[in-house]
Amino acid sequence: MRDNYSKEIMQPHFLGLPLLALLLSVPASTQASTHTLTLLNPFGSTNAMASVINDHGMVGGGAFTQDNAEHFGFLWSNGAFHTVVAPGVEYSDIQGLNNDGVAVGTVVLVGQDGANAYAWRDGTIKVYPSDVSTSHGPGWDFRSVRDINAHGDITGTVVNWQPPRPEPQLAGYMSSGSSLVSYTLGLGTYATALNDHGEVVGFAASSGMYFHASAFRWSAGNPYPVELESLGGNDSGANDINNNGLIVGLSTDLLGISRAVFWDDNGLSVLDTFAGAERSVANAVNESGLIVGGIEASAGHWVASMWQDGEVVDLNTLLSDEMRDAGWRLHQAHDVNESGWIVGEAFNSRTLVAAAFVLAPVPELDRAWLMLAGLGVLALRRRPLSRDR
Repeated sequence: MRDNYSKEIMQPHFLGLPLLALLLSVPASTQASTHTLTLLNPFGSTNAMASVINDHGMVGGGAFTQDNAEHFGFLWSNGAFHTVVAPGVEYSDIQGLNNDGVAVGTVVLVGQDGANAYAWRDGTIKVYPSDVSTSHGPGWDFRSVRDINAHGDITGTVVNWQPPRPEPQLAGYMSSGSSLVSYTLGLGTYATALNDHGEVVGFAASSGMYFHASAFRWSAGNPYPVELESLGGNDSGANDINNNGLIVGLSTDLLGISRAVFWDDNGLSVLDTFAGAERSVANAVNESGLIVGGIEASAGHWVASMWQDGEVVDLNTLLSDEMRDAGWRLHQAHDVNESGWIVGEAFNSRTLVAAAFVLAPVPELDRAWLMLAGLGVLALRRRPLSRDR
């Protein structure tokens, strides 16, 4: 199913247009815009979110239908929507996407209680089977696929319901070709991301008086995941890893406050936040080390954020006055590609519409032309009118 409900706020490329058209298209200001914002609402949805973006600018996410009765995953590319809908599918989402355009995520099939993992490419859906054998034996079902790398390797969670287990056992896995390797740490293991070297990250839950989650790192050939350093609180989780081995996520401190963190060769580091902010989370990192996520700037009020070269930026400061005046705010950034394009979820406090967003930097050459055009407009406006006598 295709739709064209994307709302292009600003077109970033003006090179090659006549100078007159350029002069008419920019405001009378010498300050060039650094980013463009695109809001995505497939099939007229009022509740949508973008979760992933690849290096070609293809965006994946999920959205409810207009009546909020159904939820489907969507891909957006070249201005067109492609929705993950197939016979027998009553729910879908997209959680991973590689540069070949293969999307992965979770589907719920009509008549089934649980979720199934799937892959989607060029309109064809592949639902991963139940009752498969892993390195932990038979009887496992694919519960989710959370990520897919450049080689087509996938990672996520498998579940085993077979007795004599008193409760289902959850294990992380990595599947490469015909090989399916699972691993466990504690009560249940949830894989969230993998890089092109086959290194997997996620979090593992343990039982006891209190629920406890620990961030981990795992790679093929290791029988067990390695638990990552934490800030001393009950919970930590790893959300992404790049090909340089930089891991991002969150960890709670001794006061129980979650902090955006990263792990590298030097160990664990906390990412800066704004003055007065409390909770924060890092969701994704690209190969250049640009990290995106969210910060709770005040109680219950989250802002999409990025961290670059040790500096934290509220992504809302990159929006135009027009968009802010219209009520739009970027609440959470979920992914970033190698060009610095960021996707996530936005919300309009006036219309109560939630939309997926794409925030893209304007190339410096384009910004120079925009600034030159702005100066030209100012000059035309400020030039005094001559009067014949």
